[in-house]
Amino acid sequence: MTRTIPVGRSNYTSRLLDLWELYDECKGSENDNPAILPRDQQFIVLELANAGQDLESYQFNSAEQAHALFLQVAFGLAVGEEAFQFEHRDLHWGNVLIAPTEQKYATFVLRGRSHRVPRCGVAATIIDYSLSRLSLPLTAAGERAALYNDLAADDTLFDAVGDYQFTVYRLMRDRLGNDWKNFEPYTNILWLHYTVDKMITALRYKRTNTKIHKHYISKLKAIKDRILSYGSAVQFVLTDIEY
Repeated sequence: MTRTIPVGRSNYTSRLLDLWELYDECKGSENDNPAILPRDQQFIVLELANAGQDLESYQFNSAEQAHALFLQVAFGLAVGEEAFQFEHRDLHWGNVLIAPTEQKYATFVLRGRSHRVPRCGVAATIIDYSLSRLSLPLTAAGERAALYNDLAADDTLFDAVGDYQFTVYRLMRDRLGNDWKNFEPYTNILWLHYTVDKMITALRYKRTNTKIHKHYISKLKAIKDRILSYGSAVQFVLTDIEY
């Protein structure tokens, strides 16, 4: 659930600055300190439900859960592509949240067909659409308006090195020719490739010696080997997914 407190115009209060600095000191933040905002800055406050821990810090029981989470993320992107020409464009492992669930399946409707995806005890939530792109219909004739962040205006995003995340930014730029208005769902495939790579090489698992874990690690490796051959998340989930 999300609750929005109406738009206001003010400087950040000292109490909120103290809380931001405390969070940054304890957990670290990649965002700018809000103290830099001007006194007439417009803002809204969103009250969000707790969707769990991020993928980077979560400890799975086994790769079976990671595989289930991956399918949820892939189908979520596919539904967004189909409905809104959606690209996330920044789906690093801090932007996938995980919460425990007793619900056995997540249901996704794609091209009129329902797909039931096993949850295996974990529910995925995709967050942070700062760099995302989508199209909204404007007329009955189907004309669309693109909403996007022009990443061509920020070269520093493409300068970082050391993690595959930063390589993906450059791969997106190359695929789009640095024209960020265009719809190019292959960017979602790049982030799915990044996600499955993290699941194989970097995530923490409790039961790594079990047959079920090794089986699903093999399935994740197979996905990693072939996913870049698909042009979109829609194409991937409709032609490749086994669950």
